[in-house]
Amino acid sequence: KSLELAANKYIARHENDPDFHGNFQTGGLASTALELLTGHKAEALSPEGSASLSLFGSNKEQTKEEVVINFLGTHEDKLDSTAIVFSAGVDPNTGLPIRKDSPVSAGAHEFVITNIDTKAGTVTFVNPWNTSKPITMDIDEFAKLPNLIETVDL
Repeated sequence: KSLELAANKYIARHENDPDFHGNFQTGGLASTALELLTGHKAEALSPEGSASLSLFGSNKEQTKEEVVINFLGTHEDKLDSTAIVFSAGVDPNTGLPIRKDSPVSAGAHEFVITNIDTKAGTVTFVNPWNTSKPITMDIDEFAKLPNLIETVDL
C-alpha cells in the first residue's frame, strides 16, 4: 500500500510535466517506475528519431539498426550502474518481442536488458513479468526490435 501511495503522489506531482512518461500503473513507460524507484531522471532514446543521432557524436545518417548497435556498444560496461529497458512489439502467442512492423504484433511491452556482449555479438534480456527465462539474441537481430530504449542511473 505504501508504494502505491508513493506512486500516486509521484504521478500527481508530475502529470503536468511535458517530459513525464505517463502513468506506469495503466501501461505507461517503464521509465516512470524507474524514476520513482531510483530518484533519478530517465533518458529515452528513439532509434528512429533524429535526436538519437547526436547521442553518438555523429552527424551522418544512420539506420535504426545502426543507432541501436552503437547504443549497445556505448552501454556494454554500464549495466552495473544503469538500468536499460526497451519497448518492442509483442507476439500475442509467445509473449516474445517482435518488430513493430510485424503483422502479428499485439501492442508493445517493455523488456529489461541484462547483458550486452559485443565480442560475442549478443544481447540478453528478460521480460519483467517472468525473469526466469532470459532471452539471448544476436545483436544484429536485436537491433531490429526496439521502438524505444530507456536508461536510468541506479
